[in-house]
Amino acid sequence: MLTGRTAIVTGASSGIGAGVALALSWHGAQRLAQVQAEAAGPTVVVAGDVRETEAPDAAVAAAVDSLGARPDILVHAAGVAINAPLASMPQDALEEVIDINLTSAARYARSVVRSALRQRPSRRTDIVLIGSVVGAGLASRGQTAYAASKAGLRGLSASLALEMAPRDFRVNVVEPGYIKTPLTDSLPADRVEAIKAEVPLGSFGTVDDVVHGVIYLLTSNYTTGSVLTIDGGLTL
Repeated sequence: MLTGRTAIVTGASSGIGAGVALALSWHGAQRLAQVQAEAAGPTVVVAGDVRETEAPDAAVAAAVDSLGARPDILVHAAGVAINAPLASMPQDALEEVIDINLTSAARYARSVVRSALRQRPSRRTDIVLIGSVVGAGLASRGQTAYAASKAGLRGLSASLALEMAPRDFRVNVVEPGYIKTPLTDSLPADRVEAIKAEVPLGSFGTVDDVVHGVIYLLTSNYTTGSVLTIDGGLTL
């Protein structure tokens, strides 16, 4: 379904980003993974910090140099959660959450857009940003900064979708609920059971559940500016 396309995936060292990078290869896309640690599997691995202002342009250039084509898929899965009441959150922690979750998403999107604008004729380009149900208004104590960073992805996606629709762009957000990842594996057993009790479907989601949503958006012709919620009914 994605044969002949070239993708950049951020946060591909583990969790959702790693799952997306692997799935893209199954569906025929060339992949360039922008990660913060070494990762196995992607065709080209570029290690680095997504907070670096030069990282997005470097990723686009690496895709062109190593894979022979400009990226026409961006999946921004890099993210971090540092939980603390806003009043007690250190400045560096606040900046880290906003920079990784929101600012870097805008930078990567900008680099992909600029690369597309240099190409004539234009061809379809997809951007999928991995948000969170916390950013959709599911309030959680100690996650004010995280919620703000993920909520910002909604505005970024909607406005960019409108701006770039004439150039055959689709820009969307996936908002997962509780997904089983290395991060959730560290939760105490009693907390896990309490979370499951909150979810109508009674369980955590899997990385594959989110990946299927991403692939749907990358292959849908008529979906842009949308938010796809994958949360087992948590936000009902």
